[in-house]
Amino acid sequence: FGVDRKDMLGKGNFEYAIVFYNERRSTLVDLALKPDESKEALYNNFKRYCNGDVEGESYIKEKDYYDWGRASKLFDEHNDCIGAISISRDMSSYRKIEAEMDDDKRRFEILFENSPDAIAYLDSKHRILDINIKFASLFGYKLDDCIGKDLDEVVSKPEDCTEAKDITKSLYYKGVVKKQVVRYKKDGSPMDLQARGILVKTGDRVLGAYGVYTDIGELVKKERDLKESNVELEAALNQLKAAESELRYQYEKLEESKELLRKSEEKNKAIINTLPDMIFIFDAKGTIVDIQGDNIKSMNIRKNHIGQNCLEVFERNSANLILDKIKNAIKTKRMQIFEYVKPYNKDNKYFEFRLSQMDSNEILAVVRDITKEKKYKEKIEYML
Repeated sequence: FGVDRKDMLGKGNFEYAIVFYNERRSTLVDLALKPDESKEALYNNFKRYCNGDVEGESYIKEKDYYDWGRASKLFDEHNDCIGAISISRDMSSYRKIEAEMDDDKRRFEILFENSPDAIAYLDSKHRILDINIKFASLFGYKLDDCIGKDLDEVVSKPEDCTEAKDITKSLYYKGVVKKQVVRYKKDGSPMDLQARGILVKTGDRVLGAYGVYTDIGELVKKERDLKESNVELEAALNQLKAAESELRYQYEKLEESKELLRKSEEKNKAIINTLPDMIFIFDAKGTIVDIQGDNIKSMNIRKNHIGQNCLEVFERNSANLILDKIKNAIKTKRMQIFEYVKPYNKDNKYFEFRLSQMDSNEILAVVRDITKEKKYKEKIEYML
């Protein structure tokens, strides 16, 4: 505080408090000698112990300083109180780190709750601690239905549980697993899913895990339909030998298309497996506060766009749409989902936006490139 010892000694009438608070007021030393509830209320986490000691924490705004202190009475050899002594500690760095951790936790919670994938958070013994909105809607469970239960036993049938347990053992051995599986809703109906497991560790100690599920039912159905169509086509080829040349030409073209579809399917699965989300944080006026994600270049977005308004970054119509959705997210307190189409080399790119309010002045946008998914569906529908 830049104060000399000689400038503090002998000060009375609460003058010593001016250095800290810019006013004359009771400090912890004074409250140790004479309780005063109105002055004690000025401290955060104020405590008075049975031995008469007091402690508390205060924030000095002008100096951006968090101070923790404790004061004790002093007694002479006759056990008469002759004064008090206090110690203080600078808690500024700790409180700032604590605030940053709270912000990070809140951002993660919003991302967890609003993820387009179904996610279950598990303890070290693979028991469910929490589920997100998508998990509840996909499987039909509420948190109260499954909290404390083994994830494999919740989403698998008894006859399939061995396979699920084997995947879990692999997770605890490798740290990360992914596999296409069949899992079951609460009502017993099966679902084709892409399952991923991520182990959470600190050193060698397992803290828990995440179970992530992506619904690929429509993709698997169209794949099965395509295989059935191929069988029918081959049967027709055998029956129409008179038109063998033309049919062979068509068959070869179909095989080429199958290979293209297979490659496209592998790319789409890779996208699903790696969760290629881009994260934007906007303020209430549409200014970009932060950008995260390796795929932002696909939107022609760069880190140097941070600090610019979306009207300066996106096309005007798209920017106005984003601004309207930001206003709706703030007004309704509900997630806003919409698509953004970006012209690209005589073609279009498609992105899905999910906007959620983080606090009174910040909006979290989870953006996923859905271009390949749209084009893949168009190709399959054309083939069928």
